Amino acid sequence: MGFSVDPRLTPGAALHQAARRELDLALAGLREPSAETVHQARKSLKKLRAWLRLLRGELATHYVLLNRLLRDAGRSLSGQRDAVVALQTLRRLRLGRQLTQPQYHALRSLLSRQIEASDLSAAASRSRQLMKAARLYLDDIDLGSLDADSGDLTLRRHLRNQHSRCRRQLQRVGARPQAELLHNWRKQVKYLGYQHGLLAPRLREAGADVGALKALGETLGLHHDFHALAQRLERCAQQRDADQLVLLRSRELIQQRLSSLSDTALRQGHALFDTTPKRSSTHTTSAHSNPMHNRT
Repeated sequence: MGFSVDPRLTPGAALHQAARRELDLALAGLREPSAETVHQARKSLKKLRAWLRLLRGELATHYVLLNRLLRDAGRSLSGQRDAVVALQTLRRLRLGRQLTQPQYHALRSLLSRQIEASDLSAAASRSRQLMKAARLYLDDIDLGSLDADSGDLTLRRHLRNQHSRCRRQLQRVGARPQAELLHNWRKQVKYLGYQHGLLAPRLREAGADVGALKALGETLGLHHDFHALAQRLERCAQQRDADQLVLLRSRELIQQRLSSLSDTALRQGHALFDTTPKRSSTHTTSAHSNPMHNRT
């Protein structure tokens, strides 16, 4: 089913189930950590933080505690994963024939040392401890308020609010397209994308923009990855055996990519957020609103 609600359940029960299932998936994957399971666990944690933001009003005091636990669980895994992403991003420059093979291998050697220095098992253990604590608090959450007749209307309002946050971030980026602002916009876009995917089985209109939000999130993700690669290579420049000419060439290429990705993201963003999201109060696909589910 992925990270989405079961339309046969009430809204509160379905949202609770989706969060527990995603957190259990992340915990299971880190029992034997690898680069791939760390990647999947971090994705799960981002989905769960999108879930938290969607339900912030309903979670009350639980929100701050759960958000801190999930945030720190993700940060525990970030060192090793970020180093792997840096290598993958560098490879994009090589596949584009923008770096020669000797230049690519010289830069890869510098970056690889940072991966070798990371301790994957210890990071996964710390992250699991934080996720287990979050799982206990998650069991205590009561989302019964969403099971009233107004539950779907409440969820639609939360989606519109997140849509507005994304639109405001787009306006800031358009006025000043700096890496930090693009990164903040990316986080809000990813949250909205996960929220749409989560609710799509229940709210028909939520599925409309899932593909476009994913595409924008991927563009902004690449921008973030190239910016992070540039920062890592700046640190590598301090190493005694670093080839400064190769590093200079990489900076030029990365800057070209960043400029192109920024332009693409702005075009995608305007297509998504220059219009007001549709309001709807009738289209649901839940068992409670679909007469087909009542057949015997």
